[in-house]
Amino acid sequence: MALAALSVADVLYLNLRERAAEIATLKTIGWAGDTSLASSSWRSGGGLLGSIVGAAIGLLVGSLVFSVPSMHSPSRVLPRVLVVS
Repeated sequence: MALAALSVADVLYLNLRERAAEIATLKTIGWAGDTSLASSSWRSGGGLLGSIVGAAIGLLVGSLVFSVPSMHSPSRVLPRVLVVS
């Protein structure tokens, strides 16, 4: 979990570095610093929402896959026969 948090922090840092020129241009034309920060926050919030939806879909598909009985279980391969002697 800590590794995931570091990955997200790294991506956000790189996003801000790549957008530094854009942020400087916005400040030059009159945008406030908090407005450009809000713009970056909305973009990262969209990524967070996508991550949550993706994790939910992954958990749902995983639960469906692992709840189906395996076709290769021993009970399906070898029939159970009652032997009376």
